[in-house]
Amino acid sequence: GAIKKAEEFARKIGKDLAIIAKRRKSDTEVEVTQFIGDVKGKTVLIVDDLTESAGTLVQAAKECRANGATRVICAVSHNCLTPLGYRRIASARNTGDIDVFIASTSAGMTEFPTVVTDIDVSPLFGEAILKIHNNESVSELF
Repeated sequence: GAIKKAEEFARKIGKDLAIIAKRRKSDTEVEVTQFIGDVKGKTVLIVDDLTESAGTLVQAAKECRANGATRVICAVSHNCLTPLGYRRIASARNTGDIDVFIASTSAGMTEFPTVVTDIDVSPLFGEAILKIHNNESVSELF
């Protein structure tokens, strides 16, 4: 399901798609097993729905850099960074593996402002709640 969504998103914005397959070694460690696509000389946007330890994001960013990406931007819907995740993102930012780390405020995690660029989603959630309360469609919001 995730690859189909990624393909649709890439098509909508008129960009190529790269796919990274991983194997989870433990709760906090992952290993990249396959890299499919061409990122050489490109800005890469890595999108994830949720992150805590940031292991997958950091490994994916490193793999993109190793394959020639000139810039790596990570975007996360639900930022639940643990202290380990914060350290990983901070380190990846310091080494240049990740240029920008963007996360919504949906999970209320805003205590790492030097590492995370927050996007406030409360107006969107508020409008969705109001539309549902008024028995109106929310499809236009998405």
